[in-house]
Amino acid sequence: VEEPPEGPNINIMLDKYRKLVWEDETNGVVVVDSGIHLNVDPHDPTGTSVKENGLLYQIFQKGFGFSDLGGITQQTVSGFLMTGSAGGSMMYDLAENILGFKIVDGTGDCKWVNKDDEIFPAVSLSLGLLGIITKVRFKFIKTYNIYGQEITTPTSFKECPIDLFGPGREGKPSMRTFLEK
Repeated sequence: VEEPPEGPNINIMLDKYRKLVWEDETNGVVVVDSGIHLNVDPHDPTGTSVKENGLLYQIFQKGFGFSDLGGITQQTVSGFLMTGSAGGSMMYDLAENILGFKIVDGTGDCKWVNKDDEIFPAVSLSLGLLGIITKVRFKFIKTYNIYGQEITTPTSFKECPIDLFGPGREGKPSMRTFLEK
C-alpha cells in the first residue's frame, strides 16, 4: 500500500462509483461513473474489479467499442483519460468517442463540460487539475474486427524474410516497405 506524501492530503478511491447508464442504446451513447475500470484491474486493492463490471465488457455485450484504445485496459475511465493514455493509431482517436465530462471544479460547482465547450480540450488532459471527473458521456462505434498477422523469424539477413536494417535488397523488402504493405 502506498503512503500519501507529507502534508495535508485527501485520497479518493472511486471503487463504488462504477455505474453505466445507456442514454441511447441504439446509437451507443452511455454515461459512466469515473471509477469504472475499462477492464479487469489485477492490482485493484478492493478485489472487486472483474470482467463483467468493466466498461469494455459491458459495451461489447451491446455491440459497441471505442474508435481506438491503445491497449491499456486496467485503469479506471477517469485515470485513463486524464493521463492521456489512449493512443496507438494515426487514423483513429478515442477522443472521437468522448461527448463530455461531468466535473466538480475547485469552487465545488458540479457541471458538464461538453465537446463544444471552450474548455473541453483543457479538461480532456488536465490530470484532474481543472476539476474532479465524476462522469463521462461517450458515443461508441459498432464493434469491428482487426485483421493482422504475426510471425517470429531469425534476425540474420540470410534467414529473415525482410531487410531489417537496409533499404531492401536481394528480393527482400525494407522494414518500411514491409510495414506499409
